Amino acid sequence: MSIAVTPSSPGGAILSRLVASPGGWTCEALALALHPYRRPPPQPVATPDPRWARLGLAPILTRDTYGAWLAAQDAHAAAEWVHTVRATGRVSRLMSRLHAQGLVEPRRELITLTDTAQRLLVTRTPVGLLAALADADEAPDEDAPADPEAATLAASMLGKVADRPRTRADLLGPKPSGAANRALASLAEAGLIHLPQHRWPTEAGIALVRGWTI
Repeated sequence: MSIAVTPSSPGGAILSRLVASPGGWTCEALALALHPYRRPPPQPVATPDPRWARLGLAPILTRDTYGAWLAAQDAHAAAEWVHTVRATGRVSRLMSRLHAQGLVEPRRELITLTDTAQRLLVTRTPVGLLAALADADEAPDEDAPADPEAATLAASMLGKVADRPRTRADLLGPKPSGAANRALASLAEAGLIHLPQHRWPTEAGIALVRGWTI
């Protein structure tokens, strides 16, 4: 079944973002952008006593009020998770419709460099590029120093993708470790690689969106 794809339709909102940033969006990222979770305002867990304010003291939480506060945080986290799952499912279904209508490419199988990474790697090695990006970030907390092994692993993966597009199995192997998964995710978060779950518009999709602005 076809869906309407107009500037004001849900499908149009998805396609517009894909055209603006090809390969820059996953279904989950689109879901969070289009349907952000609205966390309810915090509720007081203790009734303030005016005497505390006059003395410059904060309200003291009893065991019961602290337990209620923890339960509320757990409830918010659960509600946010449910919201994300439902919103991602909604966007995934719309993405399937857009694909069926020839406006979005099927999922790509290979991990590729972003345009930014291709440009930066002309004059830098993968190790040098990641070191420069790390230096550009805020200084890490003294209690959480940068992991040189993780940086080496990420640089190795980046070098392999720079050599040629790779499948996830090429980079992670048959039984990927948690460290390997985190290194791959860090490269995607830094905007250096496109993962297979990142989606791309077709030429027809690009032409449709550009026609809206004429």
